[in-house]
Amino acid sequence: MPTLNWLLMAATLAIVLGFKSSASLAAAFGLAVSTTMAITTILFAALARLRYGWGIGHVALVCGTLLFIDVAFVGANALKFSDGGWLPASLGCLVFLLMASWRFGRTQLAAARRGSGMGLATLIENLSTSPPHRVGGTAVFLTEQLHEAPSVLMHHLKHNQVLHERVIMLTLMTTDAPRVPDEERLHVEPLGMGFVRLIVHLGFMESPDVPELLQLAVKQGLIDDVDLMQTSFYMGKETLALPRDWLVGRGLLLRIFNWLRKNELDATSHFNIPANRVLELGARLFIPVHRQK
Repeated sequence: MPTLNWLLMAATLAIVLGFKSSASLAAAFGLAVSTTMAITTILFAALARLRYGWGIGHVALVCGTLLFIDVAFVGANALKFSDGGWLPASLGCLVFLLMASWRFGRTQLAAARRGSGMGLATLIENLSTSPPHRVGGTAVFLTEQLHEAPSVLMHHLKHNQVLHERVIMLTLMTTDAPRVPDEERLHVEPLGMGFVRLIVHLGFMESPDVPELLQLAVKQGLIDDVDLMQTSFYMGKETLALPRDWLVGRGLLLRIFNWLRKNELDATSHFNIPANRVLELGARLFIPVHRQK
């Protein structure tokens, strides 16, 4: 958010200096406000229908009337597109492109993970049959997957061929509530072979502090004591490989997504993990090909 605020400040200054006067900004401002009003009406129609349970007639009467007025304003301001209305339209398209790229990339990343991973229960069963060399301490794997072994764990076993005595599969889940009480925050599930699944529920206004969350789990008696100096935190940095036939369209969205992933906030700082206890492993995932029947 601080970085975004600085970018917004720089963009605002650039726009003011570029248009030089408030009169020149009138066309851009008018189209931006009228379009925002129309979009707000459409979103309210969806909210009224899906969340509040309004009937179609009720939604059409209320939102249709408002939308008719909004569209009239948009049409009137669209005549000033060349006088400055192009600015909010261009910015809106750019932001939509970034958001669409991120959503599309996340969907493809989830599909690639499902296609390349091994079930966590299957992995633990295999390890019980042919156990690797176990070393002291605790390994914490941050993963979004609940039932599949994360790729960073598979890479660790493949290349290092060792495993800590205790392995915590940590999943952070953001809820719709701004804050979550401590007594409702943690869920622990023993998996056997020293594996433990720890699911943490966070409010959307809360900042995750992984060491503090682990100590909370110890305090509540859900896991044994965790010594940070004997704990290694594993995180994966995954990128999607671009299929050869994806040159435009979906390929552009995927390139933007990979660029956004490279420039996202450092996970170590975001989770407040000691930098000298973090191991980050990279992985290149391939998008599964679904043949049409």
